[in-house]
Amino acid sequence: MNCRKIKKRMSAYADGELPENIRSVMDEHLASCPACRERLGNLSGVWEVLNMLPDVSPGTGFYARLDARRRRTEETVFHVWQRAAMALSVASVICLGIVTGSMLVRNGSSSTGSRAASQDWLAGLQLETLDEVPESSLSALYFSSPQNEADGEAADE
Repeated sequence: MNCRKIKKRMSAYADGELPENIRSVMDEHLASCPACRERLGNLSGVWEVLNMLPDVSPGTGFYARLDARRRRTEETVFHVWQRAAMALSVASVICLGIVTGSMLVRNGSSSTGSRAASQDWLAGLQLETLDEVPESSLSALYFSSPQNEADGEAADE
């Protein structure tokens, strides 16, 4: 075993957590490597100092305060994600509107405003459900407005 692998397992070795076969390989390495022996001595010294410190117990209400802080943090994270999802939804609708509007302008139906051009563009989409416009719909109102009827007559000529 090389020094790099020994360093990775040094803490487990000091705590007596390694299986016997690995522990014996480390014992052999430590017997022949002064640098790893020194590192193990330093690690053991740190644990000795830490063990001399008095035990500290949390004050009354510590766990309740900790739990309340955790819940507030979770709620804040949830609200951030909720706001982000809403903003993404709004942005998607706006982008869809922009794309649809640019398609209408590119196909000439919005720039001329003519009924025939609008119907030609819709027919190009092959949407059979939009072939007939119900008389009570906003589309029928748009197509029957005086401005659009004048545009339609001009296009028919």
